[in-house]
Amino acid sequence: FVRRLKREVLPQLPEKRQVVVPIELDNRREYRVAEDDVIAWLREQPLDLSELNAKIAATLRAERLAQLGTLQRLAARGKLHGALAWIHDFLASGEPLVVFARHREVQDAVIARFPHGLHLLGSDSAAQREAAIAAFQAGEEQLIVCATRVAAQGITLTRASNVAFLELEWTPAMHDQAEDRCHRIG
Repeated sequence: FVRRLKREVLPQLPEKRQVVVPIELDNRREYRVAEDDVIAWLREQPLDLSELNAKIAATLRAERLAQLGTLQRLAARGKLHGALAWIHDFLASGEPLVVFARHREVQDAVIARFPHGLHLLGSDSAAQREAAIAAFQAGEEQLIVCATRVAAQGITLTRASNVAFLELEWTPAMHDQAEDRCHRIG
């Protein structure tokens, strides 16, 4: 519904094109051990949380999310070297790029590898964020690194037509919002 409405309201926007770039984990063993631990832990848990009292069920849900978050962090860490190489190769094209990442560790690694790039992070002040957006839009830098939750809404980065997600959030709607920072009139 949302995409159809957008096309009717803004027919001059081209369709979004999404490409998955597979990157091998360079910490496959560490990831598999953690994955096996999570699977074993999940098998030990009750299947029907509605049968438990609310406090215990909430605690188990939180533990499950923490376990899955650990796997996400390990996957991000394992793909980081390949992702940095991909960003380097992409930037050689001269095209601007918006990079979204969820975890601070990943954001910091990208910024360390590309110190001249701009950033929109949770630790940035509102003034720093506005300055980074203005500089990117003005063409002062080719790369902007964004915390997905910070930069997925309310800003315009239309100078770039390419977006890279180094990590995925829990909901696809957040990715759609983030992509739309570039995919808009401007």
